[in-house]
Amino acid sequence: PTLKAMEWDVLCIQEARISMRDAVCTDIRADGSSLLLSEPVSTGQGVVALVGFVVRKGAVTVLERSTRSMACRFYFGGRFPIHIATLYAEQSSTEAILHTSTLTRDFLLMSEERGAVPWLTAGDFNCTLPQLPVGHTLAAAGWTDLGTLPTCISANSTSTSRIDLLLANPALQAIAETMPPDW
Repeated sequence: PTLKAMEWDVLCIQEARISMRDAVCTDIRADGSSLLLSEPVSTGQGVVALVGFVVRKGAVTVLERSTRSMACRFYFGGRFPIHIATLYAEQSSTEAILHTSTLTRDFLLMSEERGAVPWLTAGDFNCTLPQLPVGHTLAAAGWTDLGTLPTCISANSTSTSRIDLLLANPALQAIAETMPPDW
């Protein structure tokens, strides 16, 4: 089925390269959904957004927005909001991995500042969790990757890896255990 036909509340977008003039933006809004995009970046394809969210229901507040990442608070009713950050990392190099680790650490700090609220940092990290210097800090704080399957196969090998991550803090893990979302 198409994304439009599937049931979902929030769609995280990475590596989208969406221009506000794209027909998909008009289609999303015509469907009654909200489109939140990262700060634009100039590419060979024009000025585009690399990450964002499509929100079908609930209230949303943008907490942080840059060219490669966004963090939002979503409230769907109930006792508490859910916080979701999305990022699209640059291709794996030492400098890119350090930058991705810094972004991930910043999201960890944002979540910790808010107390025991559910937080998910999802995205194309372009490296595995063990490659991130902040990985030990995430583990010590009780964060884990909700996914288990490989998400990438290298062009020059047959080995697979998991570079697209769903990093959840303990509060979100508790929700995921009782009401498993459809990732």
